[in-house]
Amino acid sequence: MQNSNLSSKIFPNSKELWALFISKVEKDLQNMMSTYNNDKRRIKDLSRIINKIEEIGNLSKDNIEEILNYKELFMYIDNSLESSFDALKFFKEQDNFDNFAVKAIYGRIVNSPKIMRLSSEYSSLTIKIQFDKDRIKKLGELIRGSKIDYSLIEELVEKYNFDDNTKKGILLYPLVMLSIKQHDDKVSDKKEETKKQEEYYRDKFNELCNRYQEMKNNFKDLLIRCFKVREGISRQEIDMYKSFTNNPQDINEYEFTSDIKFKIYTLAFFKMKKDIDSFIEGISDLRLEETNLDDELLFFEEMLNEFNTTANTLVSLIQEEKKVANGLENNIFFALDAFNRLIISEELVNNNRSNIKALLQKLSEINNSKIEGVKTNHMLGVSEEEKILDKKISMVITSKIRLAYIMVGKSILIIGGTDNASDKFDHIVKLAVNKNIIPIRKQISYIEDNNLDYLNIQNTIIQSVMGEEKEKTR
Repeated sequence: MQNSNLSSKIFPNSKELWALFISKVEKDLQNMMSTYNNDKRRIKDLSRIINKIEEIGNLSKDNIEEILNYKELFMYIDNSLESSFDALKFFKEQDNFDNFAVKAIYGRIVNSPKIMRLSSEYSSLTIKIQFDKDRIKKLGELIRGSKIDYSLIEELVEKYNFDDNTKKGILLYPLVMLSIKQHDDKVSDKKEETKKQEEYYRDKFNELCNRYQEMKNNFKDLLIRCFKVREGISRQEIDMYKSFTNNPQDINEYEFTSDIKFKIYTLAFFKMKKDIDSFIEGISDLRLEETNLDDELLFFEEMLNEFNTTANTLVSLIQEEKKVANGLENNIFFALDAFNRLIISEELVNNNRSNIKALLQKLSEINNSKIEGVKTNHMLGVSEEEKILDKKISMVITSKIRLAYIMVGKSILIIGGTDNASDKFDHIVKLAVNKNIIPIRKQISYIEDNNLDYLNIQNTIIQSVMGEEKEKTR
């Protein structure tokens, strides 16, 4: 209705005001859909928790000891119960479970106010969701112009605090359009209106599907990495982290390690992908011309936003892990052989920790034009090795040691080194490349892909190298 050509000719000002009004209704609808979708996820979570609590209650009422197996679930709901579980554990260790105190503690757990409020929250949300669903439907109809609810328009006009002239223009528009429709013999019949609705839904659905495909293409490498991580997550871990997959951001309230955070977000990532794929399949089976899909399509859009947010969080976790693993600003790595052992001499590292530590700090300034006390040069006589690696080999020299390295993007991979008293530097570097060509090539790929397993190995190495210099034997 808001796009009528007649209205733009006869009442251009009213049409502009109506467009302004509709833009605010659309924002309202988006906000309501976000809340609506969060509430629906919360209801699913509550349903699962309430059913599980009831199951545990039936299981433990005649055998209180059973409740100790579900401490994490109860703590997820009410973390103040930790002392109660500690007390039960103490009585169990003392083999003194058959006493009044144990029953009192058990009652305190299962009758926790926060646990008891779950059912009330579930009932309230169920009513609220039905109200919001009806409201969303009305707002969608108003935006599309398929149905005009004057009382709703008046309510929203007041809500948005328009001035009197703007209110009059907005309220005039649907009245005039209704009059035009009543006197226009060429007004579309129900079939034409249905066709327009079908086209609108199909276009919007295809637009969102294309957006989803674009996201999957952008996150292709991330999907591959997360798939490998998920393959390594045990069934026990999946059960443990399952409660966080609907709202993974909730883990910020807990002191989880970065590894656990990544696993939780990985599980959430694939759950969202599965939900979106199932949703697309379900929508594709519907007859669009016979179904009102306003809230479904908005829910689809909300799922895509969450999918994108979760993917970006995983990327941030990878970057943070990489930063921690490298320990230095400019990403420095030590090349490893096929058995993940240092290629560079461990004796050289052990006897020159302080020198290497200082050198690594200098290497982190490799992009500076001048590095005080350090010389960096292109290494000569290694053209064959450079062809093999498809990388330029450089060397860095201090008063005590020299190291050979290659650049991988903005990162540095150290492939060999000796102290300055040695005359075998060139030989050692050539041998390191030719003997370890396959693992070095793999590590170049790992660095380019930010491989987490490789970063964790390098983290251990960096921490060792950055430690105190080994005490020499007297």
